[in-house]
Amino acid sequence: MLKNKLPLFYLLVLLFASLLITKTISFFSNSVQSESFNLTMSEWRPAESSLEIIKDEAVYSIDEKIDSQNLSNPQQSFITTQNQYLSFQYKVDSSENASGFDDPNFLLKINGQIILQDTIETGIWKRGFVNLKNHKSSDNNYSLDFISKNTFDEINSPTLALKEVSTSRFLAKENDLLRFTVSKDNAEIYLKYSIEENGLIIQKNQVLVSPYEFLITEHFYNNEIEYYSVDSFGNTEDSKFIIIDTDFSYPATISDLKCFAESDIELSITFTSPIDNFSNLPALYESAVSDSEINEIVDWDLLERVSLVDFKKFGVSSLPSKSGGSENMLFQNIDSEKNYFAIKSFDQSGNSSEISSCFR
Repeated sequence: MLKNKLPLFYLLVLLFASLLITKTISFFSNSVQSESFNLTMSEWRPAESSLEIIKDEAVYSIDEKIDSQNLSNPQQSFITTQNQYLSFQYKVDSSENASGFDDPNFLLKINGQIILQDTIETGIWKRGFVNLKNHKSSDNNYSLDFISKNTFDEINSPTLALKEVSTSRFLAKENDLLRFTVSKDNAEIYLKYSIEENGLIIQKNQVLVSPYEFLITEHFYNNEIEYYSVDSFGNTEDSKFIIIDTDFSYPATISDLKCFAESDIELSITFTSPIDNFSNLPALYESAVSDSEINEIVDWDLLERVSLVDFKKFGVSSLPSKSGGSENMLFQNIDSEKNYFAIKSFDQSGNSSEISSCFR
């Protein structure tokens, strides 16, 4: 009897083991299929930051638009919809013989209009800045012509050397604003720069949180700023570097302004071109008229401007003369009821002099 029962016992054991293994495999398979994992890779990548500069409520960028391969070419052109600065270095070498004197001139034309004119000492490198916002064309095109010449001598023209022609650096005045944007919420911007103080180079660090803004109140050593973002997971962006020149000095006030009424609607003025410590010359003059006295208390922005196209300097240009030179200007189409005249100068960074005024 026992021998007959053994095969049945073994059969039952094998059947139970088979059911147990099948159930275990089925359980394992079902458990894997029922679970899902969503892995967000962006948490492993740093945030991306970008920078714009706010000057007098206008937004500027620092992007290169110049073809660096053609710096030897005195003619450049590019198109941009952004407000930017043009920065460059120039040197004029001359040995003029006409009339017994040498007066090398450097000129910059944008879209055919003279924007900068400088009578300079030969062989000296100088840096120039131009705020392109003031010369934007209707089609956002900028055609640049860098020119050198001598007065009264077109045969022995001076040679012009250019370098570092760029739109990737900025000229800031005090309290211009750096404003950053970051691609992730709750990230921070780390800002690093150095200043020179009492002969020592001091490094400074700033951590910016939303809204990621920084006022320019110091001169940056080597004109360089480093910045990068760090997100809430500790991911750090690669450092970015920008070049920002700073000009905190104001053009000198015009101290010898004289006004002469040529007619009821015409006014001529004379004065000595003021000095600007950063670039030697002011970038432009701005004039206004009023039916009452004009002084520093008056809101300059509310005064009626005398448009630059309404006056001529020797019938040629409204650009400032050489520092210390005599300015003679004629204004036309002035309201005959407005006998108070005022003028002040601006430099390329946007600093303005105090008001000079007179009664015609």
